[in-house]
Amino acid sequence: MTTPPHEPPPGQGGYGPPRFDEPGRPLGQPQGRPGPSAPGPGYGPPAPGYGPPPPGWAPAGGPPPGWAGPPQTESKAIVVLVLGIASFVVFPVVPAIVALAMAPDARRTIQASGGRLTGEGLVQGGVIASWINLGLALAALLFFAFFVVVLAAAGTS
Repeated sequence: MTTPPHEPPPGQGGYGPPRFDEPGRPLGQPQGRPGPSAPGPGYGPPAPGYGPPPPGWAPAGGPPPGWAGPPQTESKAIVVLVLGIASFVVFPVVPAIVALAMAPDARRTIQASGGRLTGEGLVQGGVIASWINLGLALAALLFFAFFVVVLAAAGTS
């Protein structure tokens, strides 16, 4: 037996209101079980002792008194790290020197904040990158100077 395509197969609900064999009980619902129109068991009154908070207590949802929020990253620490990395990419010496000049002020600001500001690791990373960059620039300069001296000595003989 085939069903027309516009009707659901027998025993399955389709679109539209459910069919009932008894008032309040959907078709196919076993007898004795409440149908969807029967109200479920209700909850009783709240247990005693759940009243408003005592006077002086902060309402729920707000931060506790004296809490300033999560620590924030010091912006100077980010700048030191960015300059230390940029000294490898943009221009070898100038950003590294600026990063080394800004690092002590960033460290002082972080230490004076009392834990409210973070970024000591960023400052340290920027300083290390800057010193590596300056060391490589100095090595390249010495190599270039040595190469010029060798070529000049070879050209005169």
